[in-house]
Amino acid sequence: MKLTDTTALAEKINALTADRHFHEAFSNLHALTEAAMQWDLTEKANDLERTYRYLLQYAMAGTDDPSRRETLQEIAEGIMSVVDQCTRRARIDNNATELYYNTLRYERLQNDTIASLIEQYKTAVSSDAFGDILGKGSTKGSASDTEALARRIFNRIWVTLPLSRADTGAIAEALRSPLLSSDFKTLIISAVMLGAVEFFETSRIIVLIEFYRDSTEKYLKAIALTAAIVAMLNHKSRTAAPIISGIIKETANAEDSTLGNDLRIVLTELSRTRDTERINKKMRDEVMPTIMNIRPKFQQRFTEIDPADLADPEHSPEWMDMLDKSGLTDTFREISEMQQEGADVMMSTFTHLKSFPFFNDVANWFLPFDPAHSSVAGAIDQSSPIARMIASSPMLCDSDKYSMAFSLSMMPSGQRDMIASQLEAQKAEIDAITADIINRDETDTKTIVNRYVRNLFRFFRLYRRKGEFDDPFNAMPCALDIPAIAPWIRDKDTIAALAEFHFTHQMWNDALRLLDELDSITLPDATLYQKTGFCHQNLGDLDKALDYYLRAELLDGSSLWTLRRIASCSRATGLWQQALDYYRRIDREDPDKPATTIAIGECLTELGQYAEAVKTLYKAAYLKSDSPATLRRLAWALLLNGDLENSRRQYQKVIDAAPSPADYINMGHIYLIEHDNQNAANAYKLAMTLGDMTPQKLVETIETDLPHLVKAGADSEIVPLLLDNILYELN
Repeated sequence: MKLTDTTALAEKINALTADRHFHEAFSNLHALTEAAMQWDLTEKANDLERTYRYLLQYAMAGTDDPSRRETLQEIAEGIMSVVDQCTRRARIDNNATELYYNTLRYERLQNDTIASLIEQYKTAVSSDAFGDILGKGSTKGSASDTEALARRIFNRIWVTLPLSRADTGAIAEALRSPLLSSDFKTLIISAVMLGAVEFFETSRIIVLIEFYRDSTEKYLKAIALTAAIVAMLNHKSRTAAPIISGIIKETANAEDSTLGNDLRIVLTELSRTRDTERINKKMRDEVMPTIMNIRPKFQQRFTEIDPADLADPEHSPEWMDMLDKSGLTDTFREISEMQQEGADVMMSTFTHLKSFPFFNDVANWFLPFDPAHSSVAGAIDQSSPIARMIASSPMLCDSDKYSMAFSLSMMPSGQRDMIASQLEAQKAEIDAITADIINRDETDTKTIVNRYVRNLFRFFRLYRRKGEFDDPFNAMPCALDIPAIAPWIRDKDTIAALAEFHFTHQMWNDALRLLDELDSITLPDATLYQKTGFCHQNLGDLDKALDYYLRAELLDGSSLWTLRRIASCSRATGLWQQALDYYRRIDREDPDKPATTIAIGECLTELGQYAEAVKTLYKAAYLKSDSPATLRRLAWALLLNGDLENSRRQYQKVIDAAPSPADYINMGHIYLIEHDNQNAANAYKLAMTLGDMTPQKLVETIETDLPHLVKAGADSEIVPLLLDNILYELN
C-alpha cells in the first residue's frame, strides 16, 4: 500500500472511531494492517474487536454494565494506537527522511534497551563522581562521552513506540533515582513528552503524572506536569482514557495536593506563549526600526558624552528627550511591565542565536544550563563572573543562556576580559542573586514553568528542522476541552483566574469559553456579563454583545461603561431609538460630553428628527470646536432638514480644512437638490480626484443616498443621466 493510501485510510479510521462507528472502523483497520502485512498489529486489532463484540452482546442482553463507557474509551484508544503504529511502520518502510525516522532507524540497529542505556549512564556518572572524589576530576573526553550517552537515552525514549512495561519501569526508576541529576531527569521528562507529541501514548502520560504525584522535588514536579499537559493539549481527543483520568483523580485527591493550583500555573504560562508573537512583532516592526532611525542622531549629538552618564536621566536630558519624542520611552515601559508579568520579551533577541552546532541535537534544546557542560566549559571559565551572570540571569531560559554563552565565547578576548572585569566589580551582587536561585527547589513553580515553556517554545519555533515536528503551540485548545484535566480546573477560583488572564491578554475566544463556564457555576454577576459582552463585541458578534450588556445593566444600572456599550452596540446594529434612549441617559449622568452629543445627533438624524438633530449637532460643534467629523454630521442633518445654504457653508468649512471624497459628493448632493446639475457634476468629479474613489463607488454612493435626495427635492430622473455624463467625460 502506498504511503498516501495508508495515511488516508488512517485518517478515515480515526474519524470513524471518534464518531463511535466501531464496526466500520474495525473493517478498515483490518484492511490497513493486513495490506501492510503487520500481523502483530492485526492480532491487536482482533483482540480489540473481540472485546467490542462481547460488549455488544452484554448490551443487547440488557446486562447492567457500569464500566461500558470506560471500556468503549479503551477500545477507541486501542484502535488509534494500532493506527499510529501502522502509520509509523509505513513511513519507516517508505524511507521517510524526517529526523524522527532517521533517529528511529539508527536506534533499531542497536542492541541496547532503555534500561541498559540508563544503567550505562549511571555507571558513567558514578565513574566521573569517583574521579572527582579522588581529585582527578573528569577529563573533557569522559564528560563529552557521558553527555553523548545522555543524548542517546533522550533519542531512544523519544522514538520508542510503544513503550514496553520494562521501558516505562526503567524511566520511572531513573526519575526516582537519587544518583541521577535533575538535569538528566529533565532530559528524560522532555523525551517522554516529545515522543507523546509525535504519537500519543497513554503510558507516557501516566509516567509523567505518577512522577509528578510522587516526587518531592519541586522543580521536577513542575517540569513533569508541564510536559504531560503539553502532550495532552496536542492530542485533546485522546486524553479521555479512564486510566489517565483515574491517575489524575488520584493525584488531585491526595493529601496536600496542589494539582489545581499547579494546573492553573501551567495553563496560564502555556497560554502566555500566544502573546510572544505579538511581542516579537512589536520588537521587530516598532522598536528596532525606531532605534535604527535615531541611532545616527544619537551618534552625532552624544559622541563626547561619557557613556556612563547616559544611564542617569539627570545627566542626559537630551537623550531622554530623544527617547520621549521617538515613543521609545512608553514602549520600553510597556515591555518592562510585560516582562514583570512573565511575558517572553527575549524571544526576538535570541531568535538568530540558535545556529550554533550545539543546537543541532534535539536533546540540547531541553538541557538545563550548566556552565560545566563540555560545550560551554571550553568557551568560558565556569567560575568566572560571566558564567555566574549567565547562570543566575532571571530573565533567560536555559536555551537562551546557552546562546549567550556561545555568543560571548566568540567575542575578541579583549572585549570579553573587559566585560569580565566590569562584572568582577559587581561580584557581591551577582553572588547574592546566584545564592537566591541556585537551589531549583526553592524557586517558585511559576518561574520554573515559565522558563521550561520558553525552552519548549523555542524548540518548536526555532529548531532548524522545526517543520518536521507537530507544534503543540499552533492551535492550543481550551483546557476545558481536555477530559482528563477539565474536572480539576472547574472550581470558581481557577476558572476566574484563567478567564481574567485570557481576557486581559485579548485572547477573546478562550476568554469567552472560560467566562461561559464561570457563568454556569456562579451566581449572575454584572462584571462577568460586561466581560462576556466585550468578548463578543471584539469577536464581531454585536447582537450577543448587546444581549450580555443588557443583562449587566439589569444587575447594575448605574454603570456608565455598560450604558455606553449598550448605546454603541444598539447604534452599530441599527437600533436607533434604543441607542438614542441610552445616549440620553448617559448625557444626563455625564452631561455635555462631545462624543455623547454627536451620537445623539446622529441617532436623531437616522430617526428622521432632523430639526432636533440640527440643534443637537450645533451644540456638539460648539463643544468640539468645529471638528471636521462633527461638522460633517451637522452639514448632513442640515441638508436633510432642507437648510441647504447652511449645509453648504458647513461642508465648505470641512473642504477648506481637510476634504474627503464624501465631502465633495455631499456638496454635489446640495447642487443636485437645487437642480444645478453642472455644479453637481463638477463636485462629483472632484470627489474622484481624492482617495480611492472609483466610478463604481461613486455610482453606488449616490444611489444609496438617492432616497434622501429625492425626498429633499432632487429629480430622480436626472441622476442616471448626470452619472452617464460624468462617465463619458471621465473616459
